[in-house]
Amino acid sequence: MSLQQYNSRLQFDLETVNEAHKRLETEKATIVESLSNVRGHNKALQDQLLSLKVSYICIFFSHSTK
Repeated sequence: MSLQQYNSRLQFDLETVNEAHKRLETEKATIVESLSNVRGHNKALQDQLLSLKVSYICIFFSHSTK
């Protein structure tokens, strides 16, 4: 294999790796966005659960004081 062929092969391999890296970065961004959405949904559910707990406590105490 000549030096020119070797350099061409290296260039091709580099381009292949760069394309794979770009795809992985895109997938990573999608995963991070999805994770952020899940965390937001989890926070909303936690807030809703806390609100329900407070409501039930208020109902319990209002009935127990009667």
